[in-house]
Amino acid sequence: MDIVKNEICKLLTKRTVLILLFLLVLNPVLGLYTMNTVNDDGYTGKDYSALYGEISNYSREDVLPEIEQRQMTAEAYGRISLCSRVYKEVGACLSYDEYLDSVNEKADEISIMNKFSGNGGFAEKNAAKTSRVYSKLKGTVPEVIDASGLLNITDNELTDYVAVIMLFIIALNIVFYEKSENQLALLRTTARGRRQLMASKSFVMIMAVILITLLLYGINAVISMCFYNPINLKSPLQSVYLYYGSPFKLSIGQFLACYFPVKIISFILLGMFFMLICAALDNIIFVFVASAVTVVIEAICYTTISGTSFLAFLKYINIMYGVRTGRLFSDYVNINLFGYPLNTGVLYGLFWLVFLRLQIISIRCMKRSCFYCPALPAAKIQAVIHLYFCTNAIRHLFREKCYLF
Repeated sequence: MDIVKNEICKLLTKRTVLILLFLLVLNPVLGLYTMNTVNDDGYTGKDYSALYGEISNYSREDVLPEIEQRQMTAEAYGRISLCSRVYKEVGACLSYDEYLDSVNEKADEISIMNKFSGNGGFAEKNAAKTSRVYSKLKGTVPEVIDASGLLNITDNELTDYVAVIMLFIIALNIVFYEKSENQLALLRTTARGRRQLMASKSFVMIMAVILITLLLYGINAVISMCFYNPINLKSPLQSVYLYYGSPFKLSIGQFLACYFPVKIISFILLGMFFMLICAALDNIIFVFVASAVTVVIEAICYTTISGTSFLAFLKYINIMYGVRTGRLFSDYVNINLFGYPLNTGVLYGLFWLVFLRLQIISIRCMKRSCFYCPALPAAKIQAVIHLYFCTNAIRHLFREKCYLF
């Protein structure tokens, strides 16, 4: 327990606390600025939410004509663009049964084409599997709701990247402190000491991840409650246009209950990865460069590689795929694994388990290996000896005075 307290104290230095507080305040400030900034289509996030609030009282039969009427009478370009976007989203919501039928029709077409060609390959298996998954969603009736508040919590890209920066700063303080103070050799002298040290560092990182998640996304939730329309937690997840293609038969409340554990697990994976980089490199400049290059490469792979590309596995075996957690729930994508369609969510879960297993193995190897303690400079040895004899002299003097009393 004392080791854990010591690791926590490393994070409570004035510089680290100020940086983390600055990032914590920066997140809602930039979020509010973005919400009130006019986008390229000529409207703000508040305008989008306000329009949904205005049409929420109309019935399913009357809502589309009402939006169309507003679009026809609008004069500003931004208002026309806003009505066009909402009309598209509401239309998709009201025609969800047709979307499910189109999935089945596409699967039948692919099956027929493969029968004539004599090729029962990945395309046919993928279409059949997709059709079976979406057939479970029959009877789902999406509702016309304002999803701005929910998306501000679950799909806020700015918050995700602020969390990544905070995790890097925490990993740097947890691991690199001993290196900068030349204490690492003393802390890793025995197998038991190494085991307790790594367990304590990992525990502190996990607690930091949970705290960061609660603070960052909790603040986003407060902003959503104050500036957006209320979130109906009982509505189907498909009511949110961004999750229109989700294969999960969940309510919004159930989605949030699944979302945050996955988010925390993904952040733990990223935090441990940063810790490994800090442990492997001795120069803090190399740590910054290696971490930045890794995150940039992961982000590029995630954003630029198509899901149908032969490099699609680099898009989904990717830490950023887990950090952008909403994508695990919003789409149903299978990749070709030797002719078998493997879901990307399952693939990411396997990636996380393999990484965790490799980390456990590396810790065990570190624990069993004999650590080499380099020779200390002569001046440091003399200082240690001098301190030892001074301490003994003070102890004997104290005992003598106690004896006199």
